[in-house]
Amino acid sequence: MMVCTAGHVDHGKTRLVRWLTGCETDVLRQERERGLTIEVGFAPCSTLHGIGIGITDVPGHERFVRNMVAGVAGIEMCILVIAADDGIMPQTVEHLQIMELLGIRRGIVALTKADLVGPAEIQARTAEIRAWLAETPLRAAPVFPVSSVTGDGIWPFFEALSDLVKMAVREEHLGIFRMPIERVFTRQGFGRVMSGIPVSGSLAEGDLLELVPGGAVGRVRGMQCFGRASGEGRNGLCLALNVPDLARALPRRGQVLAVPGRLRPASVFHSRIAMLDGTELGLKNGEGVALHTGTAEVQARIYALESSRLAPGDRTWVALVTEEPVAAAAFDRYIVRKLSPMRTLGGGTFLDASPGPSRPRKSIALKRLEAMADRYPGAGYRDRESARQLVEHAIERAGPTGATLDDLRRECLLPEPLLEDLVRELEAAGRIARLRRGCWLHARTAQDLREDAAAELARRFAEGETLIAMKTFQPAVPDSVKAHVLGRLAEEGDIALVGGYLSPRRAAGRLTPEQELAERLLRLYRDRGFVTPREDELPGLLDRPADAVTPVLRMLLADGALVRVSPKVILSRSHVLDAQQLAVDAIRGQGGLEAGEFRAMLDSTRKYAVSILEHFDRLRITFRTGNVRRLTPDYEKRLLR
Repeated sequence: MMVCTAGHVDHGKTRLVRWLTGCETDVLRQERERGLTIEVGFAPCSTLHGIGIGITDVPGHERFVRNMVAGVAGIEMCILVIAADDGIMPQTVEHLQIMELLGIRRGIVALTKADLVGPAEIQARTAEIRAWLAETPLRAAPVFPVSSVTGDGIWPFFEALSDLVKMAVREEHLGIFRMPIERVFTRQGFGRVMSGIPVSGSLAEGDLLELVPGGAVGRVRGMQCFGRASGEGRNGLCLALNVPDLARALPRRGQVLAVPGRLRPASVFHSRIAMLDGTELGLKNGEGVALHTGTAEVQARIYALESSRLAPGDRTWVALVTEEPVAAAAFDRYIVRKLSPMRTLGGGTFLDASPGPSRPRKSIALKRLEAMADRYPGAGYRDRESARQLVEHAIERAGPTGATLDDLRRECLLPEPLLEDLVRELEAAGRIARLRRGCWLHARTAQDLREDAAAELARRFAEGETLIAMKTFQPAVPDSVKAHVLGRLAEEGDIALVGGYLSPRRAAGRLTPEQELAERLLRLYRDRGFVTPREDELPGLLDRPADAVTPVLRMLLADGALVRVSPKVILSRSHVLDAQQLAVDAIRGQGGLEAGEFRAMLDSTRKYAVSILEHFDRLRITFRTGNVRRLTPDYEKRLLR
C-alpha cells in the first residue's frame, strides 16, 4: 500500500523517509538547493513482515499545499511528522484536515528532532499531540519520538509502522483503471513517461489508455512499479508508464490515464460538502474557489443548494462548476481552498459528475441528491454491494427512457464483466426490468408509469373509448417502455392488447375480425423469432384468405409493430431491436462483425442475418467494408428505439 508523510515545513519529513528507505526524495535541483520539498517524492520501503509499501514525501510549506493534496490521491495511511522543538504548527493542522477530508483514517506520529529537547518536553509534546488527535480519525495513532540525526527511536518507530501495515486491510477499488498523472518527464531511450498512483483498477503492459481530458489514445510500452520493471500494475501502487503514442498530446499533471471511452471530463459536480470548523472563513454563493481532486487543480464556483452562503462547520449540499473540464467522476474525493487568503475550507466526495456546463435548478438537484442519499447510501466502488447500488441508481436515474449498456458504461466506471453480472443480479432480484436486449427500466419507475397509464386508460374508457391505438397512446413514452408497461397492465387484468390497440378487458369479446387477425399475426411473428414465414405462407398458417391477411399485415407494418427488413423478410419490432443490440455490442467489442458470426448469434440462417445487416446498412447504423460491418459515426442517433 501507499503511505504518505504530512506535517509542517522543516519538521523533518524528508530526512525521516531517507532513514526508512535509503532514498533521496528531493530530486529537483531547487529542492536540494533550498532544502525544501516542492514536488511529491516517492520511495519504496520493505517492512519487517516483508510487505512492500511506497512512502510518499509531500511538501509542507503553505505555498506547496496544492502539491500535497495531489500527493495523497490514492494513499491509505499517513505518517504525521511533528518536530519536538516546534510542536503542532499551522501546516500540521491543515495537512491533517486535508487527510481527513480525503478519507485517510489510519496513521502513526513521528515526533522528530527529539535530540533537540529534553525528556520532560518530549512527554509534554506527546500529551499535547494525543489531546489534539483525540477528536480526529487518528485518535488511536501511536506517537514515537525519533531523531534523524542520531537515529534514536527510528527502530521502534519502524517496528510499529510495520505492525500497522500488517494489520491494515488494503481497500480494493472495483472501478476501471484510472491514474491521475502526478509527474511527466522524459527518459533517454524511452521518451515521455508519466507517473502517479492509480486510484482504481489494474493495468497490463500492452493495454490501451486514453488521456482525459484530451482523448488521445496510446498503448503502454513499458511500466515500472517503485522503480522496477513490471508487467502489470494496480491501484494503490506508484507506477511510471511509458506510452510513446501520447507524446504529441503533451500530457500534463492533472490529466488522467484511463480505459479508453469510459471516463468523461466533467464540469458540474454535486456533493455534500464538509466545511472545516475553526477557520473563520466562509463562502458567498457563487464565490470562486480552488478545487483539488486527484492531481488536478482548477478554479470553480461553488453554489450552496440549501442557503445563501457557506459557513465554517456546515455540512450541506453544494454544486461545483469548474472553469474547465476535469477528469473526475462520482465518488472521487475533493478539497476546496479559498483563493485569498489561500486556506483549506472543506471537501468531501462527489455524488455525481456531469459533462455539460449547465447545472439543474436547485430544487431538482436537491430532490435527486436526497433520493440518492436515502435509497443508495452505500453506492460506490468499495465492494460488490456498493457497486450493485451504483448500477441500480444509474438505472433509476435514467428514468422512463431506460438505461442501455452504453449508458451504464458511461455512468458506472466498472469493468464490463462485473457490470453485466450486476445487471443480471438486479434483474433476477426484480429490482429492474428488461425492456429489450441491453436496455433496462427500474422497477420503481415502471410502477410509476403503470399507475399513470392505468389512470389515463381508465379515464378514456370511462368516456366511451373502447379501442385506443398503442402508437398514439402517451406518445412521449418510448415504444419499448410503453410495450413493457402496457404488457404488465394486460397481465394484471383490466385491459386487453389486441393487435396494435388497447381495449377494456370486458370489450375484448367484441373485437372485429380484423383486430383478432392482427393479434394472431403479431403472435405468429413473435413466436417465430428470427426464422419467420414468407408473406405468401401467411394465409395458410392463419387459415384466412390472402385478401383478408394482406390489409392487416400492411397496417401492422405501418404501425411499426412489424418491420420489413428486406422484400422477403419481415420480423417483429422486438426482434429487430434485439438484433440491433447484438450487432452493436459485437462491433463495439471486437471492432467489426461478419455475417457468419451474426448468423450464429441469431441462431438463424444466413438469409436472415444478411437481410438484417443490410437493413442496418440502409439505416446508416452500420456500413460494410469487404465482409465486415462496422459502426457509422454518430450511429447512436440512427438507432431504432
